[in-house]
Amino acid sequence: MYLFRTVMVIPDKLMLSAVFISMFVHETSSQTPINKQLPLSVSDLDKQKEYKSLKLAALAPPDKVYKLNLSASDLIAFPSEILKFRNLQILWLNNNKIAAIPAGIAKLKNLETIYLQNNEITGLPAEFGQLQYLRLIDLSNNRLDSVPFLFCELKNLEVIRLSGNKIGNFSASICKLSKLEELDLGANKLVHLSEEISGLQKLSKLYLNRNALETLPAGIGQVSQLKELRLSSNKLSILPNEIGALKELKELELDSNQLSALPAELGNLLNLHSIRIANNRISSFPAEIGKLKSLAFLYAGNNEIDALPAEIGDLETLQCLELQKNQLEVLPAAIGNLHKLAKLALNNNPITSSEKERLKTVLPGVQFVF
Repeated sequence: MYLFRTVMVIPDKLMLSAVFISMFVHETSSQTPINKQLPLSVSDLDKQKEYKSLKLAALAPPDKVYKLNLSASDLIAFPSEILKFRNLQILWLNNNKIAAIPAGIAKLKNLETIYLQNNEITGLPAEFGQLQYLRLIDLSNNRLDSVPFLFCELKNLEVIRLSGNKIGNFSASICKLSKLEELDLGANKLVHLSEEISGLQKLSKLYLNRNALETLPAGIGQVSQLKELRLSSNKLSILPNEIGALKELKELELDSNQLSALPAELGNLLNLHSIRIANNRISSFPAEIGKLKSLAFLYAGNNEIDALPAEIGDLETLQCLELQKNQLEVLPAAIGNLHKLAKLALNNNPITSSEKERLKTVLPGVQFVF
């Protein structure tokens, strides 16, 4: 009987073990698959290896390839092998001859940064809009003739670079990207900027140089976080007064336009550090320029300036003043107040010898270019 009872107990224990194992297997099988992970944090991503060829990347487990650099690799097509690296977060494909991006790009769900500049791309597939983690895209120097509408689906975009294409129309869809911080549309064929630019409340860098813009919308004044605004080499003949509302602006480039005057509201830009207005038709500065207490660099060569306001002497942080190729004969006495001035360019102006000597006296230590 003792032996019989022992045999009967053992099956009960085995049965309990089997039930426990079954429950464990069921529980673990319902968990998220191993290869379906969220993007790594910036600090963790920095620790990952950057693979510089498909051959090297193929030696690693596919789910452990986070950074792949195939720039300048003589590629004429998008390598399909890339699509197996499902956890890829940074992809360099710049400086190749790629003409098209496949719809399969949508498989790279964790992609955050993609460099595609200096290729031959004419457009993007609709599936590109599924890359919801994408923060930076560089498509500079390709063959785009419009801003891809699908960008409006990429809600986490922070940087868009599209310079050096053939884009003729500004897409208002970009203005819905609430996280956008940098927008580069330089060296295109833009003739108009939408009023909806005002929607880019986090934009800090806006590059529109080398286009064909004739005016700026009043809405530009509502891009309240703007720090850099590049508008050189356009066809601007006037600036909206609203530009004075850009309280955070530090760098303003307006050289090589058709400006004949500057708005008095420019004096409201108290954080302005540098302004470029060379190669225009400007004949004078508004007195309000003296309010720019943070201004260090003023480039105004090749204009039609025949006099400076006395308020120029209030620019207490000014280090470089370029006024070459204008019509100046004398400078105001207040110029001597510019104690931090290091360079003053006045070549190709009708300044007399006596005026030059006076300037050297009141501005000792300054590098003059006469």
